[in-house]
Amino acid sequence: MSLIRSCLIISAAIMFLPVEEKKQIEFTQTLAATPEQSATYCERNPSTCQAGRELWSTFVRKAEYATELGARLLREQLVRAMTEPHEPGRAVQQPLALVPFAQAGHPQPVRYEPVPPPIRPDHQPTARRQGYPMDNASRWRGLEVR
Repeated sequence: MSLIRSCLIISAAIMFLPVEEKKQIEFTQTLAATPEQSATYCERNPSTCQAGRELWSTFVRKAEYATELGARLLREQLVRAMTEPHEPGRAVQQPLALVPFAQAGHPQPVRYEPVPPPIRPDHQPTARRQGYPMDNASRWRGLEVR
C-alpha cells in the first residue's frame, strides 16, 4: 500500500512541474533560492518570528505540565496498586475529582481524591414522560391516533 501511495504522490508532483522552457528556468531559480529565503525569514519578519517563539514556548510549558501530570497520575496508580490488595473484578466505587495542592513550595498540578456522592434528602424522582406531543391525537383534524 505504501508503494502505491508513494507512486501517487510522485505522479502528482510530476504533474505540477512546468512544461514550457521559460517557466522551467524560473522554477529552477525559485527552487535554488528557497533555502536562502527560508534561512533569512526571521531577519525579514522579526515580529512574526517573535510571536512564533512565544507560541512555541507556551506549547513547551504546557507539554511539560502534561507530561508531569501524566507521570504523577501513573505513579499514584502504581503506588495504589502496590499497596492495596488486588481483588479480581472489583470496580471503582467512587468518582475521582481534581483537588489542587502545593508541596515543598512548588505548585503541584492536581491530585485525585474520592468524592462521595451528593446526599439530597429532599430529592424525589420524577415520573418518566410517556411519549411525545407528536404521538398524541391531532385535535384540529378530529383524528384519533392510538
